[in-house]
Amino acid sequence: MSTFADRLVDDFADKEFAHGYMQDHGNVVIAAQIKALREQRGLSQEALAQLAGMKQERISTLENVEYDAWTIKTLRKLAEAFDVHLKVAFVPFSEGIMDAVNLRRERLEVVSREEDLAQFRGLRKVHSNGEWKAINGNHLSIVRPLPAAAPVDPTLPGWQRIDQGPSEVARG
Repeated sequence: MSTFADRLVDDFADKEFAHGYMQDHGNVVIAAQIKALREQRGLSQEALAQLAGMKQERISTLENVEYDAWTIKTLRKLAEAFDVHLKVAFVPFSEGIMDAVNLRRERLEVVSREEDLAQFRGLRKVHSNGEWKAINGNHLSIVRPLPAAAPVDPTLPGWQRIDQGPSEVARG
């Protein structure tokens, strides 16, 4: 785990800090994603405003990371303008930490509905462990057990016990 993630785990022991941090992070992500999606689609603020039934000044405000008065109604208008699905969910703090650690522009961009559905149509849908999954069938392979020619000696170089982290292996 990264040092940043470890630091957040420690800092999030303070409930007030954790909620404040994640609220600020959420504002940054929404504002950044609006701008990233607008630029990904080659839209000006004025063009996005027209698609969403808003004024250009409103789009400028929504792209400001300091803004914090989001409404679901406004986000739904933007989702329709971008031709994407809006998902609002309650998640554990560990997922929020991982979102913060992995934040980058590529994760903010979303393909349009038409492009997404064209890709999705080509995926294989399988039911596994009580839920449906969509997978690329081109990467499937038959898995066969390996015959045990001799017992594995985990003390030999190249082997690592799965119940030890990398730092424990380095010391051991």
